[in-house]
Amino acid sequence: MEYRLERRGDSVVVVLHGGHLRAGLAWDEAVFADADVTVLAPSRPGCGRTPLSTGTTSAGFADVTAELCRHLGIDKVAAVLGIFLELGADWPAISEAIRVFLATEPRDLAERG
Repeated sequence: MEYRLERRGDSVVVVLHGGHLRAGLAWDEAVFADADVTVLAPSRPGCGRTPLSTGTTSAGFADVTAELCRHLGIDKVAAVLGIFLELGADWPAISEAIRVFLATEPRDLAERG
């Protein structure tokens, strides 16, 4: 899975991109840098170098993203958000992945393993 990790402070925000964005493109994230917030931005399936077969459902992508957090030693996530250039066909899938991630993953990812 392709991802971008910009380590700053202890708070971590997971950014899921929609539209034609992928992990390598920081879009409107200056607010996080200014606030000393770490940003983890995974590319969704089929974008960048993330294979289309990675987490083929919204729930699957949420699980893969949570596993990536654990792999990187991220135990807590302050927020999960989506960034879109336009509300296209992928907006429902990314929104659902965010909803599933927040509903199924405890704030403290270390509790689940």
